[in-house]
Amino acid sequence: MDVGLVIPIVLMAVLIFASYAVMTALPVQLAYDAKLGQKMRVGRYYRVALMAVAPILILSLGVFLVLAAVVFLVGFLTMGIPILKLLVIPAVLWVLAMFSLMVPAVVIERAGLRGLARSAGLTKGYRWPVLGTLVLTGICSAILNGVIGFLVGFIGSLISDLVANILVATIYPTSLATFGIAVALTYARLREIKEGVSVDQIAAVFE
Repeated sequence: MDVGLVIPIVLMAVLIFASYAVMTALPVQLAYDAKLGQKMRVGRYYRVALMAVAPILILSLGVFLVLAAVVFLVGFLTMGIPILKLLVIPAVLWVLAMFSLMVPAVVIERAGLRGLARSAGLTKGYRWPVLGTLVLTGICSAILNGVIGFLVGFIGSLISDLVANILVATIYPTSLATFGIAVALTYARLREIKEGVSVDQIAAVFE
């Protein structure tokens, strides 16, 4: 690899992860205001989300390293038995379910780098139901993205690529927000079950 390309690639990766951090932190707050019937407060959403960018970036990297380790370990243990390599799928999904509430923990509880441990604690005993919820949400989002992609391509062929790109930038975040809202409400439900904390008490931290 050309050394001159390394810095731009790293900067692009950081920008992508930072965007991910903000776009997952925003719907966490929006979900609670919507559930409580409160008005949207976009300025506050961004302020809280930007404060959470650094820990979410670091913890997301941590999750990636854990997933890489799981894939390597399963591959090593099943060496020579190809069919058993399929075990990597439930292993990866289990890890994702365990750490799925990391963003709400960072944004709402200001858990910082303890976000992964907090998520693991909240999901303990409920990881497969949590995974089922997230997979179902992911399937719905994928269907939505497929429909959007088809419509955007169709519109782009009829009108212009510029209009199509504007539609992508406008509509696709809705899919990401849907997933973020599902995570936020799952977090709220588990806190209610395990700690007796209601949604209005959770949302009070943003006041």
